Amino acid sequence: MSVAHVARFAEARSRSTGGATATPKATASSKPKPKRVDLGF
Repeated sequence: MSVAHVARFAEARSRSTGGATATPKATASSKPKPKRVDLGF
């Protein structure tokens, strides 16, 4: 899996769940992605 694919999947998942529920998992999964951390907070 490429980083872009994971980032897109995490973004879609966070949007589907609302962001607050999928934020911790997405942030832990995508550590090398600063945008994920920004969305997590």
